[in-house]
Amino acid sequence: MDINSAFPSKFIKAADLQGQDVTVSIARFAMESVDDDAGELKPVLYFQGHQRGLVLNKTNALSISDLYGTETDTWLNQPVTLFPTQCQYGPKMVDCIRVRPFSPAQQNGQPQPLAAPAASSVPAMSDRPSSPPPMTAAPPQPFGQPQPAPPQPASNAVQF
Repeated sequence: MDINSAFPSKFIKAADLQGQDVTVSIARFAMESVDDDAGELKPVLYFQGHQRGLVLNKTNALSISDLYGTETDTWLNQPVTLFPTQCQYGPKMVDCIRVRPFSPAQQNGQPQPLAAPAASSVPAMSDRPSSPPPMTAAPPQPFGQPQPAPPQPASNAVQF
């Protein structure tokens, strides 16, 4: 018997990710009591296609706000990747979940390896221009302006 099944929770735990990166789209944000005894409200994210939510700690909340802004309404339908890792909690290391940006290059929540640049792709110092080339891509839109719809992550086999 998996000992984690003896302690069911309405919130996601690191073990629920089964050692995999899981890319999800944010369905809703709520402030909820996560500890029946304390009654203190904590931020919780829920994801499309999943029943249980992720209680946000400050690290994960700031990671998402760096991506999508501090207004939680702008987080809805945005993709993020959840990944299991370990972090310091008091004097010991514990399993935890962290959040990182979703990359369209990811397939089934797994990052794709980066191709090594060809040896000839880096010019010698003497061949480099003295000033940077002109910007050819359009500059990013100012914060608060409508953004194009983000690419949607592929569905994951991991359910929580």
